[in-house]
Amino acid sequence: HKSYHNIMNVDKGTPAAMRAALKFLSRAFPVVECVIIAYWAYSRGSTIFDGSISSNCVRITYAALFAYVMEYASRYLHSHVWHCKYLWWIHGSHHHQYPAIGSSPTYDHGNAFVSPVIELNDAFAVIFATIATYLMWVGSCYPSNFSRDCSMGIGVGVTLYGFSYFLGHDIVAHERCGKKIARSIRRAWPFLGECARVHVQHHHKVKKEDDHHDPYGPPYGFWLGSYEIHCLQEKGQHYVPMPLPTKVLLWTALGLYALALILNH
Repeated sequence: HKSYHNIMNVDKGTPAAMRAALKFLSRAFPVVECVIIAYWAYSRGSTIFDGSISSNCVRITYAALFAYVMEYASRYLHSHVWHCKYLWWIHGSHHHQYPAIGSSPTYDHGNAFVSPVIELNDAFAVIFATIATYLMWVGSCYPSNFSRDCSMGIGVGVTLYGFSYFLGHDIVAHERCGKKIARSIRRAWPFLGECARVHVQHHHKVKKEDDHHDPYGPPYGFWLGSYEIHCLQEKGQHYVPMPLPTKVLLWTALGLYALALILNH
């Protein structure tokens, strides 16, 4: 952990060549993600909806559902898992801290907003991308059945959300491909720009708390961040859970998927 801190941290004392190399890697990271997604879509994209009408309906339904619920899933993971004492030492790198392993989020006004270096936090994106890719690979196998259709749909849904999150969070909010690209996207897509602006509050609106609340506070999601801020200001809610109808729909879908896996159908 200390060696990572010493290598990846960039300050005035870091050699110019290393600063340039790290900034290049930081900008190359999201570009490589796009290339991988584009390559998969080109080489295997035809298998996404290569099935019967009923098979494609299952895939589209699961893809739409999981692309939507991933906002709530990422909100929960961000609030209860990334900001817990067990993983804060990883996620803290995204807040430009290098916390000790086992430490919890602390009050700190010195965090920078733009991330010019590769972070330990990027490991989470790699993990989710690996899971989504595996699910799509399973779903592309023949012969098609319900469980494989569900796998494909879930993988596609997670990928769609991941790509949208990467665009809004990494490229626009944290300007990992440069300020010019981020500003041009903000002008072309005002709603995304507003989501990015609200996300800044999570990094800079840090306050001392006398109770159990996270000093960073909401929003923990990205696309519904404005609603989280509204609930905090109007209702005093520090965390906004998934709506009950959405939760029922999600667990029903997961139950059907699990049953199909058990029955090998």
